[in-house]
Amino acid sequence: MKIGLLGGSFNPPHLGHIYISQLAIKKLGLNQVWWIPTAQNPFKEKSIYESYKNRVLKCEILAKSESKIHIKQFDEIYTQRLISRLQARYKNIEFFWLMGADNLEKFHQWKNFKKLILQIPLIIFAREKFLTKIKKTQSWKFISSTKYKIFYTKNLDISSSKIRKTSNE
Repeated sequence: MKIGLLGGSFNPPHLGHIYISQLAIKKLGLNQVWWIPTAQNPFKEKSIYESYKNRVLKCEILAKSESKIHIKQFDEIYTQRLISRLQARYKNIEFFWLMGADNLEKFHQWKNFKKLILQIPLIIFAREKFLTKIKKTQSWKFISSTKYKIFYTKNLDISSSKIRKTSNE
């Protein structure tokens, strides 16, 4: 079985998350994509967050018609530790870490990021505006020597930050 893992704040979840999940399923032949909302992103202020319970509920509502997208809740906020736990528990599953290219800007600051890129293939989704930024990131020299794939996506004009900004106006 092949499963893509899409972690993040999902603050709020949106159609861009559905789009890259569907793209990963199609391009990688995944059986499922697990959305893993984090209770707290170590790089973001807690004050910008809707409650964890509400974010999970919104993920479930948005993905309810997507039979291959499942919402999973774990109490681990550090990706590398979570991957280690999942790989130990589900030995018959091949996991892939799905991420937007915008995450590469701070990826080198993720706890144990070098271990992470050695233990799971990275699947990077790059919107047009992030294409040139990818290879300039501090983490790229480490990523480029591992198992990774980049999928170029249409430039959807949507992001959780933009949605939050619009709803606060």
